[in-house]
Parts: sequence; structure tokens; C-alpha cells
Amino acid sequence: MTKKRILIVTSSLQAAGAEKYAFELAKSFDKRNFDVELLTTNDVYSNKTFPHIYFPILKSLGFKIHTIFNKPKEWVIQVPKFITRNIFLLKLFNYPFFIVNKCRIDILYQQKIRNLFKKFDAILLIDALHYRKLKDYFPENIYIETHLMCHQVQFGESFDIYEGYSRVGKNNFVYIDAIQLQEIRNKKIAVQNSFYFPLSLEIPQINRNSTAFYNRSHLQKNIAVFTRISSMKPLEKIIDSFELLWQLDSTVHLKLFGFIQDLEYYKSLIKLIKVKGLVKNISFEGHSADMMGSINKHDILLLWVPAIYNFVGYAATEVCMHKVPIILNNIDKSCETLPLNDSEIIPPYFYSEQGLAQFTFSILQNEKDLEKLRDKEYEYYVDNNNMTNNIKKYQDYLQLKLI
Repeated sequence: MTKKRILIVTSSLQAAGAEKYAFELAKSFDKRNFDVELLTTNDVYSNKTFPHIYFPILKSLGFKIHTIFNKPKEWVIQVPKFITRNIFLLKLFNYPFFIVNKCRIDILYQQKIRNLFKKFDAILLIDALHYRKLKDYFPENIYIETHLMCHQVQFGESFDIYEGYSRVGKNNFVYIDAIQLQEIRNKKIAVQNSFYFPLSLEIPQINRNSTAFYNRSHLQKNIAVFTRISSMKPLEKIIDSFELLWQLDSTVHLKLFGFIQDLEYYKSLIKLIKVKGLVKNISFEGHSADMMGSINKHDILLLWVPAIYNFVGYAATEVCMHKVPIILNNIDKSCETLPLNDSEIIPPYFYSEQGLAQFTFSILQNEKDLEKLRDKEYEYYVDNNNMTNNIKKYQDYLQLKLI
């Protein structure tokens, strides 16, 4: 059987959600049936403070990685001296040359992208935001599939992440949360094919009966949040909830891990923490390159996860697979889709600050309850987010679409 050629399009290869999804997906494809390459829309060499950590790993695994960032070089010509000596003539010469050069680069750039796309049987866009930028370059009769990463509720009404998708065309979607598919249908966007592919990871080698995590003395009760410090991932509700929890139990500490992506937002959080008098109980620990290492080093009992509805990202999925319990704090702009406060679902999900604080206080008082929550979450994510099982189902689905 001839291998199907797949191009995975992602914005970058940094340690962020959509980028990790592209990384995990690419390396999990069965290389006997698929030939996979990647395309990044940003320069993978540029950012030293937030590096593209998946780039060298994928290269070492033999993946070919293209980048849209690399545009054709500009023409350079030797301008006669009699022109350079005359400012008027130089301006007269430079403007049309600039226009011609720009048009030439744009044409070559567009042709380069089109020629690249023609080499593949399928193009997988990791995030709906790529569609509006690239839809004019897609060849006819090629399978285009969007893997949905964001929720519209993250952006509000001012920005439509599904702009550009046809209401009558052939749109193919892979979704990680059923709410995403509902958002698309609410916008009357045509859906030809859809497939559920939850955020998936290889299952770590952990003894299902292990209780080693709790065989430590917890002198203080440390709660962690792993995120990016950005207004796109608001933390005000988390801080408000912690204030209520601290009023119930002064031994609790909140440790915020994450790359500071938005300095002004970070400063506003520092100000909020000072106003609440929680400087000694809330700390920013910076970006964690080794999440489980940080959890062990800082003696973390459980995680609070800022969530869109009850959907969780890779960080929460991974810690649950390592038998560390999590509780969700809802940060969406609408509370109509799911119950506001529900301690029975997995993971427990709270919209109100009071609900999150009260439930956390209650579960921290009883180690058995904490262990029970840990075990329920572990079983749930191991069963539902197992990459070995999920990639096989997805590959079978994709092969049928490419016949």
C-alpha cells in the first residue's frame, strides 16, 4: 500500500497546547502507512526566551520541517553613482524598484506555498486560526482537515475564530471537546466530516496501586497552577478563590508556574495579590520545563486548573496520568453549558470562587478523599486519553477519507 503524505500545519513548535498537539500527533503516526512532514507559520529559530523545544526533537526523529517564515530573498542591484548622488533620482529609482521587488517576492512566496501543498494527500491544520490565512493556497481536490484547539468563548464576540469557513462547502473537523463542534454548528458552518480525538499522551509507566505520592509529610498544603501568564488565560478567579480558601485554612499556599507572556498582565496580578495581603501565600515560580519534577520538588498536593467549560489541556491530563489530583475552575464567559458547581463529575468542576474554595478545603481535610479523587481521575484519563488507542482509531478514520 502506498504511503499517504500528510502535512501538519502549526504556528510554532514551542511548549504550548496546539504545538504540543502537533508534536504528539506527528510522532505517533504509523510510519509504515503515513509519511508525515510539518509546516510552521513562525520562525522556529527566533525566540530564545520561549524556545521551540519540539523542533530539535522532531528533527532528531527524522521529520522534515518547513516554515512559511522563510520568504524569497530580495533582489539587490548596483545603483549607478550618478543616481546615488542625486536624492531626487534615487527616490525616483527606489520606489518602482521597491514595488517590483515586493510583487516578485509575494508571487514567489505564494507559489512556494502552493507548490508545497500540492505534494501532499492531506493537510492537517492544528487550529482553526490557520484556515483564514491559508485557504486561498489550497489546491483543488486535496483533503483539508482542521483540528480544533480553541473555544470561541476564549475570544468573546470581538473576534471570530471560525471566520472563512464556508456555510455550504466541504469542511472537515477533528475536535478535542464536543463544545467546539457545537460552536461551529451554532455559526451555521457546513460540516462534512467530524471526528473526536481527545488530547492524548502515551501512558506513563505507573503502578496503578501506588500511593508513594502521599507517603510524604506535608508541612504546608501546596496547591499549584500550571499555565501561561497571559490575559488569555485569566487567573483572577483563581486568586479570589484562594483568598477564600486561605480564610478557611491559613496553612495553604498557591504556587503559580508559567512563562510570563504578558508582562503588564503579570504586574496587574502582583498588584492584586498585594491588595489582598497574600504575598506570603502566593508565589510565581516561573516556567517549568519539568512539570512532574516541579510537583515533587515543591511538594504539591493538588492542582487547580483554569478551564474552558470542563475541558482540560495537556498539563492537567499529564498530571492526572501521574496520579496527582486536579480540580477545575471555570473561566469561560458563559455558565449555561454545564452545571455551575459539580463535585461529582471527573474532574470536579466549579464556576464560583466559593464552590472551588469550599470543596478544596473539604478534600484537603481528609487524605482518603484526596486519594479517591486521584484514583478516579487517573482511571478516567488513562482510559480516555491513551495515545496508543486513540491514534489507531484516528488513522483508520483518516485512511478511509483518503481513499
